[in-house]
Amino acid sequence: MKKTFDASSRALPHIQDLHAYVPGEQPQGEAWVKLNTNENPYPPSPKVTDAVALEVQNLRKYPEPTSVKLRALIGSRYGLGQSECHHRQRLR
Repeated sequence: MKKTFDASSRALPHIQDLHAYVPGEQPQGEAWVKLNTNENPYPPSPKVTDAVALEVQNLRKYPEPTSVKLRALIGSRYGLGQSECHHRQRLR
């Protein structure tokens, strides 16, 4: 017989007592700006739009696995060599 895992039975009592979030009224239509969902009534700045447009072409590519450019930027920011800056890839 296969055992099943029951996460809720392993949770601490104060965690078991928590209740799920229930969202409030969500008004619909163009006249509403829902600040509680981080909507913004203003469009992004032209600089942001331009920066995003430049990066769209890279969305189809995987990031560089050793993060050479990122580690170089972090190193230059904090006065470290690239080899002194480490990264961790998220495992799924």
